[in-house]
Amino acid sequence: MREIIFNKQEIREKSFIDPKLVNYVAQCRKMRIADEEIRKKLTRIGWPEKDVDRILGETKTEPSISFLGPSVESSSFEKINSKEVGEKGEKKEYLRKEKKSRFFSKKTILTMLAVILTLSVVSIAGYYFLLRKTESKSQASSAADGKEIVDTNCAFNGLPKPDNSGSAVIRVDSTMKLLMKAIAEENYCLALSLYTDDSRDKYKDLIKNVIELESKRNKLLIDLAGYMIPAMDENDPSAEAKAVITSNGADGNAAFDIRFSKNEFGAYLISSM
Repeated sequence: MREIIFNKQEIREKSFIDPKLVNYVAQCRKMRIADEEIRKKLTRIGWPEKDVDRILGETKTEPSISFLGPSVESSSFEKINSKEVGEKGEKKEYLRKEKKSRFFSKKTILTMLAVILTLSVVSIAGYYFLLRKTESKSQASSAADGKEIVDTNCAFNGLPKPDNSGSAVIRVDSTMKLLMKAIAEENYCLALSLYTDDSRDKYKDLIKNVIELESKRNKLLIDLAGYMIPAMDENDPSAEAKAVITSNGADGNAAFDIRFSKNEFGAYLISSM
């Protein structure tokens, strides 16, 4: 008798299967979800492992027909899945926010790089602009200070010549005065004509640089203004014709001389400085 009662209780317990779980398992199996995955899902949302194992062991692949009608099948599946959907939704929302955060982080880095690149380009452009402006000012200043001598090929015919009369001292003095006149008037060709043929190539660039810049012109004219010509014996072939220049500079008095040689016409022309 006791055994019959026990068997009846066992049969009653086994016969009571929640239709929601039955339908849920059937739906999962329709979707080819493995039993182990179904078990994990059900236990995770709170169903007892014992009930889950019973249902997985007894439920067929096809859902059993419930006396509650067809509406139970879909509603039970949706109810059991509601927690799972909620978890998935939260996870999805978290991933979306994480992705958005990463996007903004990448966007911030790219923006900073663009700003740095722009500033670098502007700085380089500004530097070259200022450099060019400074060079232009320098060139303008040089142009204002003097004039550029482009053509250094001079025709010496028709230019004034030193006085070829009187003593050697007078002729050297005449050459010096003409040299000072040519520099003051910025007459490059006239200044160059006062040099011997052998000296012109040697001193043409020096004369050009002096005449082009006012500061150098004025300095040389001040130096030349105090020239002295030593006594010369033109009957003595070894006698040296020269003009001694005394210059007052920052380092005190400095002396230098301009040497002359006599040409075939008796004029004294500059041979060295």
